[in-house]
Amino acid sequence: MTHLVLTKSNFWQFSRREKRYSLQRINKKQYVLSFLLLLLILILSVFYAININTTALLGYKIDEIKKDIKSLNKENQGLNIKLSSLKSVASLESQASLLDFTKASEISYIKVGVDSVAILSPKAR
Repeated sequence: MTHLVLTKSNFWQFSRREKRYSLQRINKKQYVLSFLLLLLILILSVFYAININTTALLGYKIDEIKKDIKSLNKENQGLNIKLSSLKSVASLESQASLLDFTKASEISYIKVGVDSVAILSPKAR
């Protein structure tokens, strides 16, 4: 409760007390605000560090995958060359002789009496 005294000395004391009281309230608010701001900066810094770490790890994984792709492409090229050499006529002839295949001396074809494949149903006749 505030008392108003008309003497000059009491007025000045009242004013000083009021200023001191209001400065203390402002300082408490500033401390709370400063603390919250510092806490926010700390939390954002932690999230930033986590983000940078995750980005670095993903970059490392991407480099590893690119190296794997290059090695697999080289292996694929080697296998394609090997496949084409195995499909060559000389390779097929050497494999046939290893398996004791012989050349056909006379080729005979089987001819079926009917040229058409479809069979007519009895109703259509």
